[in-house]
Formats: sequence, C-alpha cells, structure tokens
Amino acid sequence: MQSSTQKAPATVGYNCVPKADGTGGECTPEVKYPLKFANTVTVRPNGDVTVLTKVPATYIRWRAARIDGKGEEVITALGEAKRVTKTGKRWRFTLPKRLNRSTDLLGFDVQHVNAYASFEIGTKIGKTVPDPPKKKTSSK
Repeated sequence: MQSSTQKAPATVGYNCVPKADGTGGECTPEVKYPLKFANTVTVRPNGDVTVLTKVPATYIRWRAARIDGKGEEVITALGEAKRVTKTGKRWRFTLPKRLNRSTDLLGFDVQHVNAYASFEIGTKIGKTVPDPPKKKTSSK
C-alpha cells in the first residue's frame, strides 16, 4: 500500500486459492480481526491511496475502521478501488474528506481470477488534503 510518499506491505489475514485438481478451494484457517499489523502508514482525509498487488486483481474493496474498547473493528468508511493499470496490479482510491480521525486501519478485500485475499495495515490520520483550486472561467 502507498499513501503520499509512504509505502508499506499490509498484513495478510485470509486467502483462498483453488485446489491443484481444480475442485473447490483451499483457504487459510480463520483469523481474528483486527489483524496484528507491524506496519503503519500516515493517510490523509481526501488523499489518494494506491494498492499494489503482486498478482493481478479483478476487484478490490477497501474499508477504514477504528478499534473499539472490546477490540472489534468499527467501520468508519468503505468503498471500491479503481484499477489504474491494464495489468490489474495497481489500484487507487480517494479517502473521504470527512474520514474519522479515530481510524486505526485500512483493510482490503482483493479478488483475483481464481483466488481471494484479505489484508490490513495500520494507519495514522494526518491533515486533510485540500481540494484543488477551481479553474476560473472567463465569460465574454
């Protein structure tokens, strides 16, 4: 994952791949969310986040969440990323302008052609990215 100039790998939580014989799928054992992540990235409300995958993805859904007093995820924002490259290895989304300052993590549900994976990364919330200035139009 990349936000502004910071880049860090996310922690993998769950993944499923097809069996070698093509029947059904093999999934990692259930894991407890939120994940224990080693990496933290500063993100900014209204800022862009880029997700880089090693294997081409067909769909990425993201979620921002805070951890409540019971250790449970409480979703503060969610959406879909848009593919940036034809290869499907680079995806991007813009965080909401009113992103909850208590957000602790970003999670990603990644769909591949034959597989599925879930990742999380820790976050710190920085200052809001200002909107670009509006272009002045001259009327004659």
